[in-house]
Amino acid sequence: MPIFLPREDVKDCIPPQTGRWNVVTCRENVAKKHQIYNASVKLKFECQCKRRWTTMKGRCEIKLWKSPQRNNISVCLYLQQCQRCQKWVDPTPYTKELDSVIKQKIEKWFHPSHVKGQRYRSTGKPTRNHDSQRCEACKLGKCTE
Repeated sequence: MPIFLPREDVKDCIPPQTGRWNVVTCRENVAKKHQIYNASVKLKFECQCKRRWTTMKGRCEIKLWKSPQRNNISVCLYLQQCQRCQKWVDPTPYTKELDSVIKQKIEKWFHPSHVKGQRYRSTGKPTRNHDSQRCEACKLGKCTE
């Protein structure tokens, strides 16, 4: 199951001029009618077996919807499987890049006709091909690879 980011990780990313927000941290509380935005983000992983890796193509799914008193957002990231021990590992986002993605998607939600703005991208060069057998987003049909 993808991980939903905790409130404190998301709240700091929301532009203050966009009103009141509720950060939803589980699948059950997401409204049936919502807007979904997907993005590739750089993620790092550290398995219990001490193997570490990063990906430039980690999947981030942002869901946005309105309720009478506030705007709502949920942000989830997809897991990857360790090549050494086969356990599924939770990702850790690069904060500056994730912050940029969330702000960009909120702006797009509020102003759908605006031209896509620039977003911050972490530096890095992929050294291997995408391992779709160990990518949760691929298994769920949510990956772009």
